[in-house]
Amino acid sequence: MIQTRKVRWIVATKGKATPEMLEAMASDGCSSVRGRVAFNRKSPRHVLNQLLQDPMVHVRESAEANLERQDLKARRAAANLGK
Repeated sequence: MIQTRKVRWIVATKGKATPEMLEAMASDGCSSVRGRVAFNRKSPRHVLNQLLQDPMVHVRESAEANLERQDLKARRAAANLGK
């Protein structure tokens, strides 16, 4: 089981993880895997919003930080379009 958890953690960390993979791993029984999903920039907003309700503080904080990064990126893109 440890090796399998390690593989899921690695997949959740990598940039090649698809949004569908990240969504599936968002409900993983291991909080470190969920934390990596919350931190991954490719995680969809609805997944991050789900992780805001996670019982583990580090998962919630990572999800919140990722949502803030996504919001900042969207505001910058919108500002560049207006120029």
